[in-house]
Amino acid sequence: MKAIAELLNALLKLINRALARQEQKQHEATVDEIQDNPGAFMSGHFGSVPDKSIDHNADQAATKRNSAD
Repeated sequence: MKAIAELLNALLKLINRALARQEQKQHEATVDEIQDNPGAFMSGHFGSVPDKSIDHNADQAATKRNSAD
């Protein structure tokens, strides 16, 4: 029984090391992507954000208000 526990612990350590390496590679790739083109990275992760808020209903309301005059 003790041998099985030791084997499982050894496997768990291998898996944890492999996951840590994978996470480190992902982190390095993300850092490289940010350094290469920060604008594209931000756009890809957060989507495009308009410079100014647009109220699509404001134009319709203004047209109706002006036509009633």
